Amino acid sequence: MHNKKKIIFFILLVLIAAVAIILWKNQEIAQKNLLVSGSIQTNEIYFGSRQGGRISQVFVQEGTILEKDQLILRLEAPELLEQQKSLKANFRAEQALLEEFEAGYRTEDVKSTEANFKASQAEYKKAKQNLNRQEELYKKDLISKDQLEIFETQEQVSEEKLNAASSQNKKMYTGERSERIKAEKARTESLKAELEGINTKIEELEVRSPCHCRLSEFDLREGSLILPNQTLGTLIDEQDLWIEAYLPEEYYGRVKLHQQVQFTSLSYPDQKFFGEIQFIGLHSEFTPRNIQTIEGRKQQVFKIKVKPSEKDMHNKLFFPGMDMDLKFEF
Repeated sequence: MHNKKKIIFFILLVLIAAVAIILWKNQEIAQKNLLVSGSIQTNEIYFGSRQGGRISQVFVQEGTILEKDQLILRLEAPELLEQQKSLKANFRAEQALLEEFEAGYRTEDVKSTEANFKASQAEYKKAKQNLNRQEELYKKDLISKDQLEIFETQEQVSEEKLNAASSQNKKMYTGERSERIKAEKARTESLKAELEGINTKIEELEVRSPCHCRLSEFDLREGSLILPNQTLGTLIDEQDLWIEAYLPEEYYGRVKLHQQVQFTSLSYPDQKFFGEIQFIGLHSEFTPRNIQTIEGRKQQVFKIKVKPSEKDMHNKLFFPGMDMDLKFEF
């Protein structure tokens, strides 16, 4: 009986020693290794249009991988098309007028103006001569005052016609035409700017993808009305993924930029992946509630970002929101 108690006591001692050794080993391993949890993150792109209108066509569905400049949807805005049509007509008319001014007056117009000026000179000369003769007769009391006033009126009318013809004739040779050209150029450029602005607005009725990315959130249908600058959906760039995790403060000085990190995922339990630390936060913060460390929640942590290897990224195994377990070896 006494020997049996000794044996039991010896076995207990062995068990206690074994447990102590295991705990010591685990503590030593824990000091060399650290496991933290993180999740895949990416940049989200919110897209829309600076124009409002009714959706006339939708070309893609939620989840589609889009190429850069691929058409997502088209809006209809009839009032913009009417403005474009009117501006085009006005622009063409002003452009034709400008070209006519720049080309100069036609030869037949110049000849016609000169002929009219010479005719007006001859008419005025004749009217002036007639008035002089009538004034001599009036002085001799051979005609009445009323008769003299008729010739005075004829002389005044012919003088006004001569002045007008002279002014028109000078336009053919003076700088007034260059002023008209400047004015027409200004009007033409103004209409051109307006037309380009309308064309830009019409181009923005077609909403296109700004990058090679996945259409993450999109729930609009044909016939839907949208406002200018309204967010229409979300795109995610699957070529720019990283793992965001939070490092306990006591390990902050033991990790370095570009350090290699091993990580695993519940989605691929039999695979091990590798990445590189690309960012270490400079300021501590409180652990987000959705992030837990293996050793337990810590009050002060530092954000880190780990970029998966090019090989793993090329295989397209990761998607935003996936949980990852990172293993740090020290």
